[in-house]
Amino acid sequence: MKKILIVLLTVLATACFAQSIITVNLSVTNGTTNGMSLTVNGDTRTFTNSVVTPGNQMLTNTTAQGSANNLYTNLINNSFAGPVILSWNQSTNLTLTGAIGEAMIVTISGNWASNTTSTQSGWTNMMDVRVPLTGEVPLEQTNIATLLENGLNSFSQSAIQIGKRTTNLVVTNFPGSNNWTGDLAFTGNSLALGNSNCLNVPSVGVYERITGPTATFYISGIVGGRDGQQLLLENNTSQIWWVSNNAASETTATNKIQTGINAPIEMTNIPSFVHLTYDGQAALWDVDNHSN
Repeated sequence: MKKILIVLLTVLATACFAQSIITVNLSVTNGTTNGMSLTVNGDTRTFTNSVVTPGNQMLTNTTAQGSANNLYTNLINNSFAGPVILSWNQSTNLTLTGAIGEAMIVTISGNWASNTTSTQSGWTNMMDVRVPLTGEVPLEQTNIATLLENGLNSFSQSAIQIGKRTTNLVVTNFPGSNNWTGDLAFTGNSLALGNSNCLNVPSVGVYERITGPTATFYISGIVGGRDGQQLLLENNTSQIWWVSNNAASETTATNKIQTGINAPIEMTNIPSFVHLTYDGQAALWDVDNHSN
């Protein structure tokens, strides 16, 4: 009887401590339109044609890849509460991992994405950390890796930025004098634009290659960046393009462009380039240099 009681108490104690880690795999399958959204545990992020509150809004995009890029950028800068760990699996697939015991209620508005959910058993008591993780059973590999990342982000003075994980460690500030002994590269992104007047142009990366126009087009507004943000635009579409100066058609003041000559800039060469810097004090984009 005594042995039975000990076994029963052990089972009850285990049941009290056992909790779960919930992982949501999000697959972006289509482009987005105004009003489509993603909600996680009551926190909603909405796609819009004009971003007013960057904390919970991101630009729409006609492609699945562009929409995934915009969503990922928003969540990196404005993470879901929880904490919810964000990672980018491949192409248009993102993963959201909840903390131990955290519910993950996900709602997708519109037909731009789908999601699947998986649950792994976790423990709230202390756990030994042994390396290499490949020596552990799959369940413990998941638990140890997740708890380590949560701990580093919560307590380390040089935390890993959530979502970047092992290959893209990010330090947001480099105070003092810094020297780069190697080269520096920015991956080129495809920026899909239409003909005529282009407003609310997204600035997802540093190097954007313009695609889409089949006639002369104008860039009159770029979604407002942060102070010192760099943007290089390349046009290789064989179409003449213009960069407008303080365009009246751009109704969002922080998206406007200042060319420096108080007039639009025309570029006829193929390819042609424009380099811009965002002026946080003036709250607009400055053209630093351009080809003809």
